[in-house]
Amino acid sequence: MEAVRSLQFILRGCCCQCFSRCRSKVSKKKMVDSEDEEDTNSSPVRRTSGRNVAALEGSSKNSPSKSEESLTNQLLSYYRSYADVEPLEMREAMKTLKIVKAGFSQHLWKNKIFKELLMCQMEETGSSTDGLMVVFPQNFDVLIPFQLDPEKCCIDLHESMNQHSSVLLKTANDSWSKVRDNDNYLVPSKLIEILKDDFEGAVCECTIDCLKPVIYETRLAVDICREFKNFSINFIPALRIGTREFVADKPDAEKLSGPFQWRESFSLLETKRMNQLDGNVSGHKVILKIFKAIRLNFPLQFGLLSSYHYKTILLHLMDFQTNASDWETSAISERFIDFLIDLGSCLKDRNLPHYFVKQCNLLEGLSPDATEKLAHFVNQIVGHHEISSLLKSDYPQH
Repeated sequence: MEAVRSLQFILRGCCCQCFSRCRSKVSKKKMVDSEDEEDTNSSPVRRTSGRNVAALEGSSKNSPSKSEESLTNQLLSYYRSYADVEPLEMREAMKTLKIVKAGFSQHLWKNKIFKELLMCQMEETGSSTDGLMVVFPQNFDVLIPFQLDPEKCCIDLHESMNQHSSVLLKTANDSWSKVRDNDNYLVPSKLIEILKDDFEGAVCECTIDCLKPVIYETRLAVDICREFKNFSINFIPALRIGTREFVADKPDAEKLSGPFQWRESFSLLETKRMNQLDGNVSGHKVILKIFKAIRLNFPLQFGLLSSYHYKTILLHLMDFQTNASDWETSAISERFIDFLIDLGSCLKDRNLPHYFVKQCNLLEGLSPDATEKLAHFVNQIVGHHEISSLLKSDYPQH
C-alpha cells in the first residue's frame, strides 16, 4: 500500500506540478496522535449552528481511531461554534441583499442603454453562493453580466502578462461606443460611470436604512449597517464572450498604461466543482471554511495569500482524494493535515498552478522571503503537532 501511495504522489505531482508529499502514513498518524493530547475545549463556544451539522454527522460511516476522533472533534467544534455563519444572521443579510439587488435591477432595466448592451439578469456569486462564507456575513458579490458577440470582439493578452492576468477586450460594436477608448478597447471605469446614476438612484429609493453607496473604479458597492452588523454588497460588471466570462479588474500601473483591464472569471466552474460531491458530503467545504476562519485570526501569517489561493489548494486536493468517503466527517482530520502539507509544499516550491489555467502560477510575484517565512510557519505547525493552536477565535464576530 505504501508503494501504491508513493506512486500516487508522483503521478499527482506530475499533473499539478506543485503537490509533492514526503510523509508516510505513520508520520501522519503521529501528528493525529499528538493532537489527542491537546485541550479539546480550547475554543469557546459562541453558539451551535444547525446548518450543515446534521449532514456532517450523518455522513460519517467509517470508524475513526480515538486520536483521529479527537482532532476531528476539535475541528468540528471550531467549525460549529465559530467558523460557520449563524443561520439567522445569514438570512437577514440575504434578505437585505435581495431588496437592494431588486431595486438596482429595476432601475437598470428602465434604462434603454442597458438593453442595447444586452444586459443579462444579475447573478450572485462568490462565497455566499458556494456556502463558504465564514464567521459572519461580510461581503456579497453580484455580477452584472453583459453579452458580447464573439465575432465582434477581440481578446488581447499584454505581452508581459501570463495567461490569467488582466486582458484587453476590444469591440467595434457601436452600442459600446461610450465604453470604448480611442483604440476601441473597453474600459471598466467608463462602464461604471454609465451604471453610477442608476445605482445611486436605486440606493436612495431603497426602503432599508443605513445604506451608503460607494463608487470604485471597477465596481459599485453598498455599505450596510444593520443591527450592529456591517457588511457590503459589491456589484461587478461582467462581459460574456461565448462561453467565457470576464470581470473588471483593478488597474496595475506597472503593467498597463491605461485602466482598461479585465480578467477571466471561473467562478461558475469553481462552484460546479465544489458541488460535484454527494450532497450529504460537505467535509471539503468545512475544511476550507475552517481555514478561512484561521486566516482571519492569523493575518500576519496566512494573510499573505488570498482566500482564492487556499480554495485553489483545496480544488487540487479534491482531484487527489476523489472518493466521497475521503471527505466524510470521519476523514476531516486527515484531509486537514493533507491541506496543510500541500500548502507548505506549494510555498516551499513557490508554485501553485491555477486550477483551470495550469500554466499560470498563482504565487508568481510574491516575495520569496515572505513565502519562505510562511512555509516555515506551516511546517512548524505540522512538524511540531500544533494544529490545535491554529483554532483561535480572536477575530471580531461582528
